[in-house]
Amino acid sequence: MLNRRLLRIKVMQALYGYHLCRESNAELAIKEIQEQLLQSELPEYANKAAVKEHIEKIAPQLNQYFLYDTEISTPLSKALDELVTKEKNKIVRQNQQDAQHLRKLLIQNTNLLVKEYMEVLYLLLSLADYVLVEEEEQRNKLLNPIQSPEHELKFNRNIFIQAMRDSQQLNKMFSEMNCGWSKQHTKEIYKNMLRQDEEYRKYRSLTTQTFEADKEFILHVIKHVIFKNPKINSEFESSDIFWEENKDIITTLATKTIKQYKDEKINELKIFELSQNWEEDKQFFLELFDYSIEADKQLEKIVLDRVENWDNDRLATLDKILLKLATAEMIRFSSIPIKVSINEFIEISKEYSTAKSKVFINGLLDKIAADLTADGTIKKSGRGLIDNK
Repeated sequence: MLNRRLLRIKVMQALYGYHLCRESNAELAIKEIQEQLLQSELPEYANKAAVKEHIEKIAPQLNQYFLYDTEISTPLSKALDELVTKEKNKIVRQNQQDAQHLRKLLIQNTNLLVKEYMEVLYLLLSLADYVLVEEEEQRNKLLNPIQSPEHELKFNRNIFIQAMRDSQQLNKMFSEMNCGWSKQHTKEIYKNMLRQDEEYRKYRSLTTQTFEADKEFILHVIKHVIFKNPKINSEFESSDIFWEENKDIITTLATKTIKQYKDEKINELKIFELSQNWEEDKQFFLELFDYSIEADKQLEKIVLDRVENWDNDRLATLDKILLKLATAEMIRFSSIPIKVSINEFIEISKEYSTAKSKVFINGLLDKIAADLTADGTIKKSGRGLIDNK
């Protein structure tokens, strides 16, 4: 199931992408300014070596101006000032386009989880179907074919496989999402992984078919065959750059689909929802993303004003994004307790940032929370939250 921490991580990743886009846009703008001046026929720019030297000298100031609107202390000629203004306007437009693009990707990448969930269930069916394909292939090779004992084909008749085949909801989702695994791919997974699996051999050898054995085996295939297969992981990674994180969610969804049943009375296989309240969760992560970009200058100032003896260049990019994101959440979402926001981003920092980040982020967020609560920037409402307790 999706939880708020995962949604925060996805926003963090999108904002990191946005940060890289902004840096790239600023760098391209500086290069364009230099190129324009080198091509200029104005007498003041006749010395091309001097032009390059001058641009290199003021490049850090231009970069900070393009990124954070900081003042350019070096006087600019009229022509250079016009170029800087022109490039600044282009950057503003490009940044807006990049933000919209990343916002769309944020939604698409989250929706992709549902398709991946369906693809895993579809692969289970494909592997079960291949049991009969293999049986047919074996019989065609023999002059006097002998049919395998029924119990050796039980994966094909597994109670959960049958329930998936009979599920109208599941088959509709398979069709809508264009799920499918090629016959060759299925064959490779079956023969190279499943057929060699000791648990599969034990399962095939059981002379009686029981609900518990069927359930235990399907869970084994999901956790130890499908998600341990390098080719399967590679297949998902090719369309999902965050597959390493997302596969834990897909594993949980797939296993819960099976674990929910305690006996063989499966009238209609229930597909788990990605979220208990998807519209509310979607609104949360989009609002957090939008506000973080909209209030970036304010958030930048809040963080940097409180980083003692630590200049902007030395502050790790991801740490700053986490600090700004946590601050945005504390300000924007009045119903989320301050401690919840701080603890969530501390936990995220443990996994994604540097070894020392946990203590640094914890201390700074405590200070930011105290200061912004005192000046009224952070206002909490709701039961037990008015006093931020």
